[in-house]
Amino acid sequence: MIIWKIYYDNIDIDIEMGAVTVLKGSHKKWFQLIRLIEDFFCNKNSTVSILEDTQDVRKKDWECYFIPFDSQIQLDKFSAKSPLKFLLDEFVEVLSNSSTLLSEINDLWVELAEEIEFISEQEKFSKYTLKLSLKDLSLDEIKKFIKFEPLNKWMTPFEYKKLLLNLIIDKSVERKRLIIIEFPELYTSKREMDLFCDIINRLVKKGVHFLIVTNHSLSGNLNYIYKGKIINNAELEKIKRKVINEIPYFFDDSMYMVAKKHLLRLVDNIEDDEREIKLSTDLESSISIAIYIMLKHLGIDSTVDTSSIPKNLSAFINSYTPMK
Repeated sequence: MIIWKIYYDNIDIDIEMGAVTVLKGSHKKWFQLIRLIEDFFCNKNSTVSILEDTQDVRKKDWECYFIPFDSQIQLDKFSAKSPLKFLLDEFVEVLSNSSTLLSEINDLWVELAEEIEFISEQEKFSKYTLKLSLKDLSLDEIKKFIKFEPLNKWMTPFEYKKLLLNLIIDKSVERKRLIIIEFPELYTSKREMDLFCDIINRLVKKGVHFLIVTNHSLSGNLNYIYKGKIINNAELEKIKRKVINEIPYFFDDSMYMVAKKHLLRLVDNIEDDEREIKLSTDLESSISIAIYIMLKHLGIDSTVDTSSIPKNLSAFINSYTPMK
């Protein structure tokens, strides 16, 4: 398990990372976190710190790209940071090497420059002791007259995200790549989400890392927020020995795994993360009590339906305080 610890001012957040890291839900904390991570990698003056376990994450080892929920690309203007710039550069290079018409335009441009110079020598211009000349027709000048246009009139948020993904992947980079994507499911059909998942899986096999904020069910290292606390598999593994030792009946690692899966499913399915979890008799009492103890160790209160469990276990729950 890989844990990233993100520090900024009074913010201290741990998330479980993997090839595909999923931050589940529409939480303000996720909104802030992914922007802190982008700032760490992309801002040379960033005051954000990130540790992987106990070691500093070396930002020079990574290329980080952020595709926000409202991502768009300016198709007719290209700044130095435009994701389309490398594609424009490649196009103009091909054009300069293969276009006979461009060669003819260059020849005409030279002739035009000579005419301008000749005209500027006329008295009505030369009396001002000024000379007129034509700028060179460089490839950079030609780029100013080139623009991209979408094949369809409207590009949806998903189409922008897919375009950005393709541009990022086609760009030649030797460092590790982390792509942060925010809500890929917005205005997206089931077929498009299936396509998105296929793209992600294909790129993961090429070594690309993803950090995805979503309400959609995705496979990966899942991080949830409940009652303001981040819950993930790694956090539950940290407290495993304490929980097992405190349970007043036989409870082994395999049973803990079952309880852990149930807890993560409960957190994933809860619609209001401020609503208290009520552990019903739908679960075996041994699993319900284990989940109750796990939540207590995370600093989260819950309730257990004790109507159908033995009195000694009911008394245990009522008097339970987690050990430090």
